[in-house]
Amino acid sequence: MTEPKHVFKENIRQYQDKFELLDKKDKQLSILRFSLFTICIILLVYTANDRSGALFALTLTVFLVVFGWLIRVHNNVKFKSKLSFFKRDFNSEELRRTKGDFTGLNQGDSYFDKDHPFAPDLDIFGSNSLFQLITRSRLLLTQKLSAKWMLKPADQKTILDRQEAIKELSGKIEWRQQFTAYGMYAEHTQTEDQLRSFEKWMSDRNDFVEKPFWIVINWVMPLLSLVLLIGISFFGLRYQIIFIPILLNAYILKVTFSPLMKLTKDFDKATKSLKMYARLFASIESNKFESTRLVELKNRLLSNNILASKSVSKLSTILDQLQNRANMLYFPLNVLFVLDLFWLRQGENWKRKNREAAKNWFASVHEFDMLSDMASYAYANPDYCYPKILEEDFILKSEELGHPLIPNAIRVANSFEFGTRGFVGLITGSNMSGKSTFLRTVGLNLTMAQMGLPVCAKSFSFSLTRLFTGMRTTDNLEESVSSFYAELSRIKSLLDSIDEKEPTLYLLDEILKGTNSEDRHKGSISLIRQLNEKNTFGLISTHDLTLSSLENEASLIRNYSFNSTIEGDEILFDYKLSDGPCRSFNASKLMEKMGIILEKE
Repeated sequence: MTEPKHVFKENIRQYQDKFELLDKKDKQLSILRFSLFTICIILLVYTANDRSGALFALTLTVFLVVFGWLIRVHNNVKFKSKLSFFKRDFNSEELRRTKGDFTGLNQGDSYFDKDHPFAPDLDIFGSNSLFQLITRSRLLLTQKLSAKWMLKPADQKTILDRQEAIKELSGKIEWRQQFTAYGMYAEHTQTEDQLRSFEKWMSDRNDFVEKPFWIVINWVMPLLSLVLLIGISFFGLRYQIIFIPILLNAYILKVTFSPLMKLTKDFDKATKSLKMYARLFASIESNKFESTRLVELKNRLLSNNILASKSVSKLSTILDQLQNRANMLYFPLNVLFVLDLFWLRQGENWKRKNREAAKNWFASVHEFDMLSDMASYAYANPDYCYPKILEEDFILKSEELGHPLIPNAIRVANSFEFGTRGFVGLITGSNMSGKSTFLRTVGLNLTMAQMGLPVCAKSFSFSLTRLFTGMRTTDNLEESVSSFYAELSRIKSLLDSIDEKEPTLYLLDEILKGTNSEDRHKGSISLIRQLNEKNTFGLISTHDLTLSSLENEASLIRNYSFNSTIEGDEILFDYKLSDGPCRSFNASKLMEKMGIILEKE
């Protein structure tokens, strides 16, 4: 298998070349369109002055046909050019991710919840976060789904189904990148307000256009206008008679004006977005999938023997026509044939037929998009492993587990195995030796495992469990909360959340660090003994080396440590997890290096 980095680099080169070629063609077609338009205007003026009606009509007809065809060709070239541009940028982002560079990527800050059981401590959102590592999609609803999956562990069947889907999609690199590029094309056509407006429009009913009177009007008035136009053109009717349907239609259009203006205002960018969704649907519909979940999602895109791509494309056309109301040609046709009423009724008919099915269509495409993002992550990290779910509770074991947000060049991996109900792993260690990073490594990989993702390890086996962390408790001046009180509140949340029916894995860093040594020692012992008897298991890091003696009192308490060595003026860390309590401390040396002169005893 070619290394992903080489694939990304080659794709960047190819898509850059393709973009430059298409961009050049785009400019040539722009010049051709302008030239054709100029020539046509000259010919039309000439034939009009020459009073050659037949030649004028022929010139205009030929121009409209050729110019319409040229516009379609030009739009297709522009679309392909942008798609190549987006694919180039996507591969550039993938290459930067492999180096641990997340600059400019969406941080998912809007999904941050400071009271979540583990998100604030594990860098789920923010700079250099799991959200940046996994989420590629520009679609807002896919991004919301990504945050949801990160914050809420899945059940066993869902995890296994996702793993199967990710394995299949990770091999479809061209399909995945095209799929993501479609979403990038629609990135600036989606806002929260637009999504809410579309959801509201889908749920609302505009019953007045479905009343028999308006249905009859929708067909009778255009027919009346057409008959009168034929009469004026071929049977000598006075042209003033055409004002009868025009005046009647003007009143009809006044009734439809308000709902149409709201519709066109709310969906000013919806047409472009829906066109992209139609392409996303078509991309799924035209491909064969084998994994259980992907097949299920694809099957949802067929309703009443109509493909989602065709139906959404039709809705896009309806909204596109309504957006064209400002077109100069639209106005005369509108007052003659009440086009507003026709397209409004078409939109309402579409809703009535597809309201329920559309929910499944869009939910399916966003889940496909999310699984594609997860597969892109898996493809970029071929050395990562798919975790194994164990039937037994309270088990977590891994071989060469590393932190996925730390670049491979400086990442240090650790192997460990712990478990059984009430187990407490006490981790002691010197400053900056790796205690906190190890806790986050365990928590972040477990979060990924319970999403269905491969994890940064050679092997990883785990029991399904709730996760709770207490690491970054800080004071809050606005709420008059000290860091110690904030930590106590966090511990209380842990104790309150423990469920006797479902195991909880906790990861606590430097417990009770905000109080004096004696109270901290007493409180830590009490908390450890209390957790030792609960439906929990977990890891606690501390500087209090005296707590290591608890291992002698209870078989379910075990000591681990991170150590450092001092050579001359240098403090050396290996960041390796060791059995037993810490054997070395470096606080004095660190203080010396910072300029604090210690008194000799």
